[in-house]
Amino acid sequence: MTTVIIRNIPPSYTRSMLLNLLDQEGFAGQYDFVYLPIKIKWNQAFGYAFVNFVNESVGESFLEHFANFSDWGVPHKKCAEVDWTKDNQGLEAQVQRYRDSPMMQVNSPDEMKPIILKAGTRVAFPEPTKVLAESKPNSEDTREQRCQTWGHSADGTGEGAFVQESSHFSIRRSAFHSEDQMSLCAQKKAERSVKRIQSKLVKLGHK
Repeated sequence: MTTVIIRNIPPSYTRSMLLNLLDQEGFAGQYDFVYLPIKIKWNQAFGYAFVNFVNESVGESFLEHFANFSDWGVPHKKCAEVDWTKDNQGLEAQVQRYRDSPMMQVNSPDEMKPIILKAGTRVAFPEPTKVLAESKPNSEDTREQRCQTWGHSADGTGEGAFVQESSHFSIRRSAFHSEDQMSLCAQKKAERSVKRIQSKLVKLGHK
């Protein structure tokens, strides 16, 4: 295991402050992923962060060093709680978790995003595998897709509206439709997330 979660981080912390802390405490160049979630509306840290270390030995040293850590450099009454993350262990898992996040695809402040490092130097985050909030299919394309999904003719005449199929194929068609609906719902949810984030950022003066 190489990925840890740090809890009870001061709300005033930024990602840069967390990086400086890690380096000052002897872990410079020993981690390759950092993400400090930020409350967009209040521009404050949620109070936890994810850090991935280059190997398990370094991670164990970090857990020992930061257990009950309190020297944050800013007023804060809580001591750090640290542990291995139960899910998304490793650099690759963390990258896959966030590369398609709406936060990565809006013009948000860089400090709000996860970063990857190599030997202490920041490197580019992999491009998203999906593009969100782009132009949606026009109504005719969407209508045609729905008609085809349900076995209706796309021209709306109703001719051949229902295709004679075996019961086995009907079940398969229903399953495909269910998958299409789930995919569509996921896409719409992601697009709504992008719009919410963009709206909050605009209110904060970020365009």
